[in-house]
Amino acid sequence: MYYFDIMKGLYESNVKYLIVGGLSVNLYGVPRVTQDIDIIIAMNKDNIYKTATLLKKLGYHPQLPVDPMNLADPTILQDWILHRNLKAFSFYHKEHSYKVIDIVLAHPLDFEMSFQNKTVKKI
Repeated sequence: MYYFDIMKGLYESNVKYLIVGGLSVNLYGVPRVTQDIDIIIAMNKDNIYKTATLLKKLGYHPQLPVDPMNLADPTILQDWILHRNLKAFSFYHKEHSYKVIDIVLAHPLDFEMSFQNKTVKKI
């Protein structure tokens, strides 16, 4: 299961992230069909770099032809969200197209507060 490799890598890389979307519902025991992994991350340069580096190491590539480090630029990020309607920045695996990681950008959560109150589950 590719979920394990992603979560293990994020943990070992000290990425500040939260699982959201269908997979988070599954982890609480509610059945829901999903194939991708939706995460939100701390949107600072170091955390974005660690996330992008890990995903590249695991064989993932940005869906859009842009440098994922642009996510660290608040002006660019706001332009993408507000003027280009970008809801998530997606990474896909070239060899296994069903393996998709979405960094959710448009969400109502206060990341730091949510991260402090997160539930950690052993997988």
